[in-house]
Amino acid sequence: MVLHLDLWPSEGSESSHDCTRSNETSSCHRALTLSVEKEDESWGRLGLASNSIAVGWSLTKKIVPQLQDSWLYNAKTAFSMCSGAGTAESSRAVLQNIVQKFPLPGVEKTMDIQTVALWENASACNQLLFDNHRWCMETVDKDHDMPHFFNDILSLNCAGTFRDKDSYQTKRRKICRSVLLPTQLCNTHSHTDSESDWCTVPSPDYGCSGLPCTDMSRAGRQLKKYGPTNSVYMTHGKYVETKEVPIFTVECTPELDMDMMEETHPSYDFYRVDFSTADTGHAGVARDRVYVLASHKDRSSCKYDPMSLKAMIADRMREKVQTRPSDYFMAQVVEVQQEALQLAIRRKVEYRPNCRDLSYLLTEREQAALLAYENAYRAEFSVEPSQDPDLVVFLGDDGVKWRTWSAKSHQIPTFRRNAKTGLFWSPFLKRYLVSREKLAALGWPVSEHMAGPMRCKPIPTQDVIRAADLAGNGMHFPCVAIAQMLALCCFGPQEY
Repeated sequence: MVLHLDLWPSEGSESSHDCTRSNETSSCHRALTLSVEKEDESWGRLGLASNSIAVGWSLTKKIVPQLQDSWLYNAKTAFSMCSGAGTAESSRAVLQNIVQKFPLPGVEKTMDIQTVALWENASACNQLLFDNHRWCMETVDKDHDMPHFFNDILSLNCAGTFRDKDSYQTKRRKICRSVLLPTQLCNTHSHTDSESDWCTVPSPDYGCSGLPCTDMSRAGRQLKKYGPTNSVYMTHGKYVETKEVPIFTVECTPELDMDMMEETHPSYDFYRVDFSTADTGHAGVARDRVYVLASHKDRSSCKYDPMSLKAMIADRMREKVQTRPSDYFMAQVVEVQQEALQLAIRRKVEYRPNCRDLSYLLTEREQAALLAYENAYRAEFSVEPSQDPDLVVFLGDDGVKWRTWSAKSHQIPTFRRNAKTGLFWSPFLKRYLVSREKLAALGWPVSEHMAGPMRCKPIPTQDVIRAADLAGNGMHFPCVAIAQMLALCCFGPQEY
């Protein structure tokens, strides 16, 4: 069973904006004392949008009946496969902290879900995941053991189970009918490569994964089930089917092949929920995603319509706040200059320490692309592009044949695979979006203004390379938090 819901962004509200903030008003500790949905005037648009997780929980407590019987209170362990550099775990930690601080009246038990296993094939994410676990434990005030950090999802299959050139039908038959390996090499606990030192693969209650979108998205070839990443979906299906995971969430682009999901996960009912960032107040950035909530037919059942609850949360947030692209240019001058210095070193350009105009760092191709964007903007709007604080252009495209900008959508363009190195340029500020600002655009709590409403401490982002890695691999923080809340609150164990 697959249900669909599409909610698209409404126009952002007009109010004053601050394009570069050299100082931030500390609101984190003050926010911890506020009621679940009460807001602070100092938060600004980013803070109000960051409050969407608390707003979602406030509405859920009022609307969903018998919430104490849901997976929110009954799930104890979780896994993830490709979790967006820990976005799934971090956002769930924020959700858990909010649930604990603002409990369901009359209910003694609370949310306490321990991450027990993560699969991530990108070695660059390993340290991020270890650091992220420590931040999560501090956020929820727990001391859970470090989870199993496994590498390749496909290594859950025996060697030689399938061939890359196999057809979709053949590969699915081979993978889904084969044995799931009971142990794997673990980066946390395995001290040698010997199979005798491998760890047992856990059987969790819940999962949240961001499975590959390269064969789904319009940026790729849209091969869908016939693309090379289909084996990841098949192996994910084999894992949850073998372990009989009661409830899980999968994040992907809106073009996700639902036929493949159903064929590789036959024991589950699916509820498709389409998210726009505007549904959490972040209208100033584009990142439309689909979240599939999957409920095991024998172990879990739907207690409340997740799409109705999501629609109510989205309506509330669209009424409260809609950010603008300029809101995300919030880095301090020293951060901008730090990244400018690193870019100058990489590009072998003389660094200019007192120059706020960073166009001297652009390559000839980027300068040509910027000129094309600016000429197109003048032709279409009869206004100088440097006068629009909400104009952001992606210099990874040429600005002629392929134009990726905020001029019409009023949204920072979706971060693609080359977003880690491609520059998102503001003609108004004459600089590009730095790594911490990219994380802010993904809704991560990178400043006091954003962390305060989330009732947590800011994610460490002083390391430019680490921040860039997070931005290049992360999901949209509030969206995945609310999607997980929908899965955990609207479904419960079958016996209830």
